[in-house]
Amino acid sequence: MQVTRVSVDLLCISWAYTCDGKWDCPGGSDETMNPNCGSARKCKNLFKCRGSQKCIHLGDVCDNAKHCPAGDDEVFCSLWDLKQPICPASCSCLVLAINCVNVSDLVCERALPYHSVFIKGSSHIFFSLFTKVRFLRFVHSGLQQICHTLHLMENLIHFNTSFNKIEALHDKCFGTPKKLKEIVITDNFLEYVHSKAFVFLTQLLFLDLSNNCLEYFSIKSLSNSEKLLILSIYNNSLSHLKEHSFDYIHVKMLLTNDYRLCCMVTSGIICSADIPWYISCSTLLPNSAVKF
Repeated sequence: MQVTRVSVDLLCISWAYTCDGKWDCPGGSDETMNPNCGSARKCKNLFKCRGSQKCIHLGDVCDNAKHCPAGDDEVFCSLWDLKQPICPASCSCLVLAINCVNVSDLVCERALPYHSVFIKGSSHIFFSLFTKVRFLRFVHSGLQQICHTLHLMENLIHFNTSFNKIEALHDKCFGTPKKLKEIVITDNFLEYVHSKAFVFLTQLLFLDLSNNCLEYFSIKSLSNSEKLLILSIYNNSLSHLKEHSFDYIHVKMLLTNDYRLCCMVTSGIICSADIPWYISCSTLLPNSAVKF
């Protein structure tokens, strides 16, 4: 059991009893003098109860007894056996999250049940092991290909492959993950995006392709993503832009440092780049539909 010293009289109590709104030490020092109390309290290697400052030991999670005020330590326990989690020796795991750094290989006899997956510094793709993943981050790993690797991840919501070596997004690259809402492919070597790369992503809300090598981007690739709220495309050369490249874009906000794009979108779209006072969109892009 983890304990903490919270009073000058050397009385030690369980960490779970601190910041729980009740005095367990003489004078209430576990509540009034504990610097760990407050809205920013973190429960390192413990389970933090929802809507409160209470932390409980992981052994008290899913033990058929409610230890949190809202009982959230017993929620989702039927998803899999938390008492006997499958955690590869080269990774660290906590409830439904797994973190793997500099892993050369993952050998498992069956799919892993984690919902949040973070992989860094790996040269191998282990996507087929995580069929239940909802939040997937595969970063700093030298990854070169991601197309047609997500077909087993039906519940995927967030996908991040920043700081890799991806050069292209091909036809129907992401398959048909019905729930995918956020894609982050920043800081790669992305040069090419097929006009139907995102064709099945009807629930997409956020797409970030910043810090890549794109010379051209066709908004037609997002024609089916009518719910898209934000497209971020900072720091791409876009040297081969065409006059109508961003016509009929379905987006609420365009994040870019290229003011030419702000001239291409309609006035109802928020564009982050400032058009210099000495530049006129009418002369930059002679098109009656451009934004002034």
